[in-house]
Amino acid sequence: MNNAEYIASFLSSRGTDVVFELTGGMVTLLLDAIARHGGTRIVSMHHEQGAAFAAEGWARITSKPGVAIATSGPGATNLLTGIGSCFFDSVPAVFITGQVNSYEMRSRPGVRQQGFQETDIVSIARPLTKAAWCITDAAQLPNVLEEAFDLCIKGRPGPVLIDIPMNIQR
Repeated sequence: MNNAEYIASFLSSRGTDVVFELTGGMVTLLLDAIARHGGTRIVSMHHEQGAAFAAEGWARITSKPGVAIATSGPGATNLLTGIGSCFFDSVPAVFITGQVNSYEMRSRPGVRQQGFQETDIVSIARPLTKAAWCITDAAQLPNVLEEAFDLCIKGRPGPVLIDIPMNIQR
C-alpha cells in the first residue's frame, strides 16, 4: 500500500463520505487512490475556491469535517478564501494540498521556486488554520492525519491544512 492508498483508506475509516476537489498534477495519485478505494465519493468542482466552500457547506450540514483537495501553486492558494471562511466561522474542515516532490522544493536562499508551481502553502495558510503541516517524511503521515481530523473538531472547530509532496504520496 502506498501513501495515497493509505490516505484513501484513512478518509473512509474516519467517515468521510465525500471529498471536493479540482484535479491537478500533484494530486492525481491521491484522487486515483480515493476512486479505487471506493469508500469516499469524489465531487469535482470548476474551481478550488468552490471546493473549499463545498467542504465548508458539507461540514455545516453533516457536523463532520469537510474535506477539500487541491494541487500545488495557484490551486492551493485558491483554497484560501474558503479556509478563511471556515476559520472565522469555526467550521471543521481538512484541506489537503499536493506539493511538488520534496527533492524539487527550493533549498537555496534567494530561489523563488525550484519545482513547477511550488508554493509554500503552509506558511501562507498558517494564520487562517488551527494547524498546517507539510509532510517531509512518510512516517509522519499517520500521526498528522489523526491529529488533523481530531484538531479540526476539538475545542473551537476550524480548518487544518496538510501539504503532501508527490513523492511522499507515492
